[in-house]
Amino acid sequence: MMESALSNTNNQIKSYEFFNGENITEFKIPEGVEGIGNGAFKNCTKLTKVTIPKSVKFIGDEAFYGCTNLLKVVIPEGVETIGEGTFSHCKRLMDVKMSRNVKGIGDYAFSKCTNLTYVTLPKGLETIGDYAFHDCLSLNDLAFPEKMKAIGKSAFWGCTNLMMLTIPKGLAIIQNYAFYGCKNIRQLVIPDGVKKIEDYAFCGCKNIKSISFPQSMEHIGRAAFFGCENIKAVKIPGGVKKIGNLAFADCTHLSKVNIPDSVMEIGDQIFKGCLNLVKPWSREENNRDFQKELAVQLNPQDEIPRKKYHIPLMEYFYWDFVVEARNQEEALEIFNAFEQKSTYEEKVYEISKKNTQIELKKNAYNWESILNIKAADYKNTVVCEEE
Repeated sequence: MMESALSNTNNQIKSYEFFNGENITEFKIPEGVEGIGNGAFKNCTKLTKVTIPKSVKFIGDEAFYGCTNLLKVVIPEGVETIGEGTFSHCKRLMDVKMSRNVKGIGDYAFSKCTNLTYVTLPKGLETIGDYAFHDCLSLNDLAFPEKMKAIGKSAFWGCTNLMMLTIPKGLAIIQNYAFYGCKNIRQLVIPDGVKKIEDYAFCGCKNIKSISFPQSMEHIGRAAFFGCENIKAVKIPGGVKKIGNLAFADCTHLSKVNIPDSVMEIGDQIFKGCLNLVKPWSREENNRDFQKELAVQLNPQDEIPRKKYHIPLMEYFYWDFVVEARNQEEALEIFNAFEQKSTYEEKVYEISKKNTQIELKKNAYNWESILNIKAADYKNTVVCEEE
């Protein structure tokens, strides 16, 4: 087993000291070392075991990045923060034991540790950084400590082995893509105190069967539950004010939704592809505009079938848009209305009819203005961005 001689008077292993160390298989850091510098053991691909003494107080960014054969790590008591990318791409790392004093896990800290199975999060942990456990494909169920204050963007993206998920009580926001693609989560409990679920937070979590929303909830972001195909019922609490575009799209088994009067803003296509959703709302009967808006988004079956008309955006953009209309004339009528409602001084939309396609030529940068027209004004016609 290799043992380090201190490289300087600060009792630290300096940054990149053993970078690309091809012959290091085991390493014992001597007692008295207080710090491990950035990238100190980066890309030591044959390293299987490292012993970190109790004297170590900090571990630098990417200190063990790319140590593809490292199997187990014990974080000593003196360490309070695990740096950015510290153990990223340690593909064979299976077991991490953190001391009770760890309060923060940095961005990408364990990203791409595809065999990481067991992680015990300490009770004092407060923050988990962006992409911290991204693509940890083997990671089992996690128990989040109650003092947690933040889980970063994409923190658990692609953790396909997670099955049970209880969000910590101290969290106010579930950030973008936080649990994106965690396809084996079956039960989701969101505690009181969470106010906002951001865009794509649980997108692709296709085995979630039940969701419990707290009364503190105010905002459900774009595609937050897109593709959660096994959800059967959703009860949105009274404090929610906004539901983003495609929020519950492609939840193919969803059959019942309760939307409260507090909701003031409904995104486009929030129930797109929800084929089993028959009566999507429970709302005051006199709120006709809201009911029309939901009816439009759901595209209920009519006696006259609808067709999709593709509208490519020319010149500056490459996205396609789709209009679902009963006939081509109705589609053209809608886009004429768009043109009339344009807030630009110059004419920005040029409409032409071409066989079964409506062509939109656009001369302005703010293409989102297309989506800001209320669909309820246009005879149950849907306008949506092509996915």
